Amino acid sequence: MLSPKMMGIVSMVGGIVLVSLQDAMVKLFADSYALHEVMLVRATVALLLTLVILQMSGGLQQLYSSSFSLLVLRGLMLVVANTCFFLALVKMPVAEAVAIFFIAPVLITALSAILLKESVGLARWASVAIGMAGVVIMLRPGAEAIRWEGLFAIGAAFAYCCMQLLTRHMHTTASTATMVAYAQVSLLVASAVMGMLTGRGQFSDVSHPSLQFLLRSWTLPAESDLALWVFMGAVSAVGTYLVTRGYRLASAAVIAPFEYVAMPCAVVWGLLLYSESPDRVAVIGIMLIIGSGLYVMRRESS
Repeated sequence: MLSPKMMGIVSMVGGIVLVSLQDAMVKLFADSYALHEVMLVRATVALLLTLVILQMSGGLQQLYSSSFSLLVLRGLMLVVANTCFFLALVKMPVAEAVAIFFIAPVLITALSAILLKESVGLARWASVAIGMAGVVIMLRPGAEAIRWEGLFAIGAAFAYCCMQLLTRHMHTTASTATMVAYAQVSLLVASAVMGMLTGRGQFSDVSHPSLQFLLRSWTLPAESDLALWVFMGAVSAVGTYLVTRGYRLASAAVIAPFEYVAMPCAVVWGLLLYSESPDRVAVIGIMLIIGSGLYVMRRESS
């Protein structure tokens, strides 16, 4: 039987694969729909599925929590992280956006030691450093990738870091499904509010493609597109549940490096969905990132 630590790692890896897929799929609609219209449908489906999971795992009374304010704050951090990351994807290849986003695990590891007083051994620090060396190689400082889109990705990373630190802080006061439910409610409410404020397209006369995606008028989706949004919602619910479960079962310092699994996933989704192929420099960075993750997995399973 797997230890809680290994169960956390397995949950994280499975969740990241699913979350990375639905994240990459959002880019499919960047030229034709408004971001928060897509997010509203996705969040609605994800919330319904999460409520089913809640009912099956102890009942809807789990929604009543002593950590209500922290759950709301965590949900808002997810809204910011999602919005910034999807805006970055508009003009960046999926793999490059994910690479910049990977300052998040380093922030999580560092802040978990400072704020949560968790033990972070030398081996873990070394593995994270190796992984970050791969990220820096992929960033190629001074290259074209570091534009406004890069700043969006950095903002997403910081918000995601704050969200996962809150996840760890509440691991004894809120269940995994409860955290996911509040997160999906936050996405749903934020998307609905954005729809009321910008859904008529009155602010869409902007030149930057990312802002067009954010402020475009809402339109009735084609049936095929709506079906994909529903699929994304289901994948989002399961993936977010697994990632949250991972952070509840193991310390942030242990779990954070496994966020790097999203890097090879991003390459695969980018290639399959958008014919984006990484160059040699990117491949070197990816190899370092994967190597660091595999090293940590070996350390934790021994």
